[in-house]
This record gives sequence, C-alpha cells and structure tokens, in this order.
Amino acid sequence: MALTGVQLSVLLDIKTDRAFSAYFNPDKNDLLKEALYKAVEMAYATLDTQKIYDQLFKLIKNASYTPVSNQLNLLTSVTDYLHELAVQTRYTETIQTTVTAATSATPIIITLDTRTNLRNEEVDFTSAAGNTAINGTRYLKKLTDYTFALYQDAKLTIPISGNGTYTGGAVVKRVVRKYAKMLPPQRKIDVFSRGTIYDPKYSINNGVMQLYPTTETCTSINLDYIIIPPVLIDYQDNLVDLELTYPLRFLYTVMSECALLMGFSSRDMLLAQNSTTEIIQQP
Repeated sequence: MALTGVQLSVLLDIKTDRAFSAYFNPDKNDLLKEALYKAVEMAYATLDTQKIYDQLFKLIKNASYTPVSNQLNLLTSVTDYLHELAVQTRYTETIQTTVTAATSATPIIITLDTRTNLRNEEVDFTSAAGNTAINGTRYLKKLTDYTFALYQDAKLTIPISGNGTYTGGAVVKRVVRKYAKMLPPQRKIDVFSRGTIYDPKYSINNGVMQLYPTTETCTSINLDYIIIPPVLIDYQDNLVDLELTYPLRFLYTVMSECALLMGFSSRDMLLAQNSTTEIIQQP
C-alpha cells in the first residue's frame, strides 16, 4: 500500500495525539521539509551499519567526473550534491621504458626495452605512431618480462587489434586508482600530509573540491555521495507514493523528527521529549 503525504500527515497527527489547527497547517510542509533533511543528516552522521545505508539507498549515488586543473566545482558539476561519501581519484604514472616493437596482430603484442614492474594492469598509451590502435586506455597481459598483450577490458577477454606498422613514440603510463582522504585545513602546511598519487587527498572550499597532489594531473574521479532529497513531503498530496523514494523505516524517522519540531514550535516540551526519545531509541 502506498504511503502518500496525506497518509503520512494523518499518521503524524495520530503520533502527536492532536488535531493540528490551521495555525500549524501552513507551516506543516516547512516542518516536514526540515524534518526530512534532519533525518538525512542524522543517518549520514551514523553511516556505520548496513541498516543505515539501507535507509538512504535511494539517496546514494555514484558518478564519474573529469576535474579541471585538479578541481571539481560541486555547485555547477554535481547539482544534486549534498554530502560526499567516498572519492576515488585516477592519476597516471609515467613508466621509464621504451616500446621498441608492436605487432599489428590481434591482440597487439608490445615489446619493451627494459624490465619494469608492470603486471596485468590498466595503463594509458599515448603518442604511438604507425600502429595507432595502441593509443588509449589499455589492459596489459604479461607474457614475458619484456612483452605484453593489449586488451580493452580488465578481464582480458577483448583483444586490441593492430592497424599498421609501429614506427615508435609510444609513452606508457600506469593508471593509479586510489581512494582519497580528506585533508583538513590545519594539515595543509604539514609536509607529511601532502597528497601523492598513491595517497591522494582532497579538500572542499566554497563548493569546490580540490584534489592533491596538484603537481600531477588527476584525469577523473569516481564520487560516491548523498544527493539532495529528490521528493519533498507534501501533507496535501495524495498521489505520490513516498515509499518509491524512501524506505518506510526512514519515513518513520522523518515523522519523529517532525513531531520533535512541532513540540518545540508549540512549546510542548513533553511532545518534544517523547519524540527525542523515539529518535534515539530507533533500532
């Protein structure tokens, strides 16, 4: 059975044991909006169990973005952003080696002039001439200390086909994907807190996420974040099923938060106290 704003409002009136007068009705949507955001904030602050994640599962989003000069403007690029959960950066590290040969077969097999610590992993190739199919993001399959086959996917099931005679110039860069840690302002001057491509950091100021290190180019980031609640609760709406967006247990939390706000608004300290107890004791 759907739970609409009208039905939730009825449950809220029963929960507070009073039929709210017209004094409250014009403000009820404002109180419900505030209660909704407070419930999200409370869940965000206690994201330590799967149960809490389940309450926010429709509000958690993952998306990939391309930073500009190692910055991502959250206000313009991530317009539904509310809180970050995890930031994974993608940097590259140039490998000091030369591609001396590359076959025009399927898959392409490249030969390096030196031993490296490259394994079966993701790399970026640029500037390869002649056999230009080498260029791009590729996955290596190590054959010997000097030779590697090139694939399109991490599972090494889709080989890259050559398209010509290799004439040189290929630059090999290892792709480094790591989760970044927040860099508090007071730690920015600490040399031991400086970010590296293997231990990246980030800070958020004025709605802009700054990625560290800034001396290397971050080519992309994967951002897990909580979005702005997409559906507000309208106590007069009898059409929108709120459970399509929010789990029922979360809506109960919103009702408790709203009852708390109503208790404070009406100076009903008993109602406020009971609502606070319900919020704290929620399983």
